[in-house]
Amino acid sequence: MTVVVDKNVRLEVSKTASPTTMSRQGGEQGLLGRAERDVFYTWGDTLFYLLTKHGMRPDAMSACFYVIRFPLVFLTFVSVCVADPLASIERAHAQIWGRFIDSHGILIDYAGLDGTTDLPTPEECRAGKPNVLGWYQPLENGAMFGGLYMDAAINRWKLTHSGQDAEKARRLMEGLLFLNSISEVKGFVGRGVSTDGVSHYPMGSNDQTGPWFYG
Repeated sequence: MTVVVDKNVRLEVSKTASPTTMSRQGGEQGLLGRAERDVFYTWGDTLFYLLTKHGMRPDAMSACFYVIRFPLVFLTFVSVCVADPLASIERAHAQIWGRFIDSHGILIDYAGLDGTTDLPTPEECRAGKPNVLGWYQPLENGAMFGGLYMDAAINRWKLTHSGQDAEKARRLMEGLLFLNSISEVKGFVGRGVSTDGVSHYPMGSNDQTGPWFYG
């Protein structure tokens, strides 16, 4: 993986915890409700335990888990959207802007139903906890998600020519530029920031920077 490493990087990425256990460390909810997420967590942890007990490596199990889990999540969303796709799009749009766009214009991974989120502290970011990439934290994918959503926001504005939609696109762009300004390392694109608005995990990645640049 090609990355731009920030200073004081510590390469401590856990390879043994199950993906569902690590996901719960953020203590937040995604677009799925708590009941649906608990079903996936319970099923995933059980399968993870059984396969690792019979000799499958944890990192291989993590890959298998996501290959199986993502289609199930996708089918859940499809079943909801088919009945009234336009209304479903507007509901998703409202949820994203009401819960998942932070004060810097960054699209975060997890948030409660009221939009609150439990961000890692500046000290945790500097120490690389739970890992230097910020995996399974609310601010893990700000550059990736924001860059991709920027494309959607611009296309929405092209259809509506709404001032409100134009302002949302500008806010996303401000968030993307902000992620490129939080480090002294030239070329570094962060994932998100901690509660102080500055501290961040020290390692980005090409799968973050690519969508960021596209946006």
